[in-house]
Amino acid sequence: MLVYTFLKKTAFFRKYKRQREIVIEKEQDCPGEQEEYGIWDVLGFYDWKNKTVYICEPKICKISREISEKIKKSKNETYFRVRELVRLHEYAHAFIHRSRFPMTKRNMDEWYKRLGLDIEEPLAELITILSLNHVEDENEREKYEEVFYKIDERAPRYYQRWKELNGKIEDIRKEFRAKFGENSKYTENIFLLTLVISSVKRDTPKDFEDLLKSFEERMRREREELICEIVAAVV
Repeated sequence: MLVYTFLKKTAFFRKYKRQREIVIEKEQDCPGEQEEYGIWDVLGFYDWKNKTVYICEPKICKISREISEKIKKSKNETYFRVRELVRLHEYAHAFIHRSRFPMTKRNMDEWYKRLGLDIEEPLAELITILSLNHVEDENEREKYEEVFYKIDERAPRYYQRWKELNGKIEDIRKEFRAKFGENSKYTENIFLLTLVISSVKRDTPKDFEDLLKSFEERMRREREELICEIVAAVV
């Protein structure tokens, strides 16, 4: 459900609509352990060369049991939510890789290959949490968020820097709502995803600190121009 909604919403992006069908999904056990890769990418991973999302069922089952005991929810319900969140996280990696924008004309494979994990993983987490806002049933959304934060607690610190990036876009969020109204909250998240990822693809920051700095500078320099450009890309 989450991934279907995510793909449906990201169909707004020019060119990605045609490309998204080539991302395929498979199940298998995953290499490595949490200490080596980080919790999200122990539960699943994205193979950018083959454009394939892998879901690691044995580890998902294990962590689902642990989380269900902590949050006092049924194992089956928790398993379903963990699995959907893992799928969404890995499709977020595919989206970072495959999405294109008018202002980012470059070889996406070469660009993605050079992208550091300290930038990519917080971006994937940010995409995941913003995508949860598209779950219209508030009760369902809160249940997904509860599981997301339990998994996120186990993630390395650099994964969790999505919170810093989310803080940077808060004023843009307010400006967008002022411009388009409170009922624009679903479109708003598509806008914010476009804003962040297009900035990364255009400026190619060398690390996460550089991403925050270049993002702030760009907001100061080209705020109105960028808002118009991004709105044109998603409408």
